[in-house]
Amino acid sequence: MSAKVPLPPAPGVGSGVQVKICGLTRRGDAEAAAAAGADFLGTVLVPGTPRAVEPRRAGEITAGLGVPVVVVSAESDAAVLADQARSAGASVIQLHGDQPPTTAFELGERGDWQIWRAFRVRDPRMLPDQVAPWLDRIDGVLVDGWHGDLLGGSGVAFDWAAAAEWFQALPSGVLRIAAGGLWPENVGEAIRVLQPQIVDVSSGVEREPGLKDPETVRSFIAAAKRDR
Repeated sequence: MSAKVPLPPAPGVGSGVQVKICGLTRRGDAEAAAAAGADFLGTVLVPGTPRAVEPRRAGEITAGLGVPVVVVSAESDAAVLADQARSAGASVIQLHGDQPPTTAFELGERGDWQIWRAFRVRDPRMLPDQVAPWLDRIDGVLVDGWHGDLLGGSGVAFDWAAAAEWFQALPSGVLRIAAGGLWPENVGEAIRVLQPQIVDVSSGVEREPGLKDPETVRSFIAAAKRDR
């Protein structure tokens, strides 16, 4: 069973903002991300999506690198998802799709991992009602850009300023994670506006879906962690 990941410090304290490199499909990309200072390595377990890998393969990609592993899933059966996360060596399960809040509770009973829930921001005014039923069941809220066909990894940004006040007012025990349309050139501005504890990138550091560019990964991590 995976050890629970400690909460990172608030921005400006200690190590500051942390970085998750997501959508990893190759061992070499995971090694490069870890060497560049990534705080989380993400793999996608959603069949039929551009960066999907099997759970066992996800474990092979990230094993032994000393970096917590996040698995992204739209699976609605908690027992199946727990088995997949265990096979992948996950410390965090990131929920996408149509799972009900009870899924997070069920997963918490099946393993000592963190549970993050992703919310695609179509209209920032809808976020409070969307997130409220989850808040006492999850460890992190991830806000991502809206795409009609993709659950994540679309490279679409949302209105950071419109979501900032609500996002920053989330309970202190819930991680604030920002994703969607982030690049080395704009991640600093996203951090300034949203003040997340973690930034999450996939398409913004790729040559093509699933194939990371090591130099862009290094640039993104350096930009995210730069003193502000």
